[in-house]
Amino acid sequence: MGGYNAYTVTGSKSVGALVIAFDAAKGLAVALAAWAVAPADFLLQAAAIVGVILGHNYPLWLKFKGGRGLATALGAMFGVGHFLGVAWIGSWLVLYRLRKDILRANVLATIFSLAAVWIAPQSFVQFFMIRDVDTVEYAALVTVLDVLFLVSHRDAIKAWNTGAA
Repeated sequence: MGGYNAYTVTGSKSVGALVIAFDAAKGLAVALAAWAVAPADFLLQAAAIVGVILGHNYPLWLKFKGGRGLATALGAMFGVGHFLGVAWIGSWLVLYRLRKDILRANVLATIFSLAAVWIAPQSFVQFFMIRDVDTVEYAALVTVLDVLFLVSHRDAIKAWNTGAA
């Protein structure tokens, strides 16, 4: 499950990209559906986003071993605003160019985007929103998502700390 896993198994960048696109579309669809059901309730949308990521990362039918949730989360967050996507993708591109390591770029971009959402001026974060959401609530959701990302990358982080990667 997940674009990186699809690429690793098939060796095809096209298959990996297609899976990433479907995962992002899945996240976006859930976020927009939750917003349509309860337009004034950001908490419901946030819960739906966390739910779709948990379902992606820990699917019952795969014995709770799924993807890492990045594409699903980024797609979902585009249903709220673009700040996380811009911060994460921008930093990931720079980090990947420097290290040529997808998983390390994933982790470092996750840490950078978390810092960015809390440090950036609220008016700047609000500029990227497509719906009216309190920036502190948005930052709290990004924090939960980033914790989920880091947990899903724990194997890679452990490998770096032991010198295996």
